[in-house]
Amino acid sequence: TCAQCQKALDTTKPLRCGQCKASYYCSQPCQVEHWKGGHKTPCTAMKGKLEAYLSATSNGRKSAPTSAAIPLEPSLFYETRPYLFANRPETLKEIGFEKYFMEYYHPTF
Repeated sequence: TCAQCQKALDTTKPLRCGQCKASYYCSQPCQVEHWKGGHKTPCTAMKGKLEAYLSATSNGRKSAPTSAAIPLEPSLFYETRPYLFANRPETLKEIGFEKYFMEYYHPTF
């Protein structure tokens, strides 16, 4: 779902925050409103964590791990839960939202 308006996303090509890569949007106006509404603070923190991680692990290589290896800022995780739930593994499709995050969702950090 869109991090701003909570509408369902076109999963073929959703817009994604260019800095933190953790928030998804249905349109550019929603992305701008979300940034102005407070996304800037956790996004900037996430970008800093990602850059620090990449500089520590890349050993001078151009290619490095994706942001999936970095723990999300708490508010970014909260924003992305609807998207993560909608795209959970097929084997967990019968599990409800709360149970999924409390018992089954264990991100790789």
